[in-house]
Amino acid sequence: MRIGVIGYRGEYGFERLLKASERFGEAVPVHPDSLRFDSSHGLEIPDVNLLLVRDLGGESLEERAFRMDMLFLLSEHLPVFNPPEAINTAGNKFLTYFRFLKEGIPFPRTILGREILLHFDAVKKPVFGYQGIGVELRMRGEFIKDFSMVQEFIRGEEYRVFVIGDEIFGAVRKVPREGEWRANISLGARAESAELDEEILELSIRASSSVGCIFSAVDLILGSEPHFLEVNATPNFRSFPGAEERIVEKCIELI
Repeated sequence: MRIGVIGYRGEYGFERLLKASERFGEAVPVHPDSLRFDSSHGLEIPDVNLLLVRDLGGESLEERAFRMDMLFLLSEHLPVFNPPEAINTAGNKFLTYFRFLKEGIPFPRTILGREILLHFDAVKKPVFGYQGIGVELRMRGEFIKDFSMVQEFIRGEEYRVFVIGDEIFGAVRKVPREGEWRANISLGARAESAELDEEILELSIRASSSVGCIFSAVDLILGSEPHFLEVNATPNFRSFPGAEERIVEKCIELI
């Protein structure tokens, strides 16, 4: 079996997925720049039996959108994991929260639009964002004129739950570095092994499933009650050693 992994050489998650794939067949690295279209040749399909998506990259919104479109087209010819629809939904916080709302997954009050008068302390987030980039803390009483997405600021501890299929692979508590309120690992937060109640774990599985993921890292905050923040469909599993092998195994089971 030829198992394609799309991403960038040297990146931790990509290398771990590639290494794990070698246990089940021939691992084939696929560089995101190889996603191109020439009408004289038609759609160029990688010579693999399945494709695992680690990172699509892209320097502009146009390029990222094209690569996402290519994933949708490729998925008509070979199994792609996570499915393009799941990656697209998880990467769009508005669509994610709409799915949460539909499926009864608790999340902080969220407002999108222009001219927002804040009646609560809030976190202003990009609709399309990652690694805490562009996330700002805004105070009650502020008026935000331009189009924005704001979410009620919930005080509590943040956790990440790694979900594979309908199973929990593990959970960690994310502890922000000193002087930082954002609990992103990319910003220096520390991950500590954690035990969570069955109710929280079951909600995490439902959150992952709500956006269509086969595997994901689900972020949540526990205050007086749980609030789910996002689903990562191309997760970094540095805090979850061994997850990459179970991911490959699960995806093979599904084809």
